Amino acid sequence: MLLFDILILTLVLIPWLGEDVTYRVGESFLELPDLGVPLLAAALVAVTVHSWPRHVWTATRAWLQALRRVPARAVGVALAGSVALLLIVLLWPRWAFENPGLDASTIVWRLTHGTTAILSVSLVGAALRRWTGEPWEKSFFVRQALHPARVWREALQRAPARTLWSATAAVGTVFMA
Repeated sequence: MLLFDILILTLVLIPWLGEDVTYRVGESFLELPDLGVPLLAAALVAVTVHSWPRHVWTATRAWLQALRRVPARAVGVALAGSVALLLIVLLWPRWAFENPGLDASTIVWRLTHGTTAILSVSLVGAALRRWTGEPWEKSFFVRQALHPARVWREALQRAPARTLWSATAAVGTVFMA
């Protein structure tokens, strides 16, 4: 779940904490939330370099086992992925021509900023959980969220009405302020 933590840190936490931080670089300005994707790329390169030999052999072994168990399915998945990649490469120029204001950098920006970043991280996190089989508790951010969730659940079991009315009053006070 290290990749899940990296995604949360670079696409959600750093942009949220540095929302109003701006640096002047020459004649232009650079906002801290715009560094999320470059930081993500640097972190992914570092993790890949750190665990390269182990992951290459693990992926190769998994592919060979899948090929032995269900050869038609493994070849079908590889063929479907190749065809999808080929279609994207062949159709991209036409799609970009028909949508002049929407290029690859705009799509990446929209997927990594605001609420769309949270949706992207959630989907990638669910896919990572499904493919790696690692428990959610291995993630630092999930572990940090589990303790308050446990406290909330215990408070709800002890006195549900008082807990819910207290939370409603707290949220109302925040919105009024």
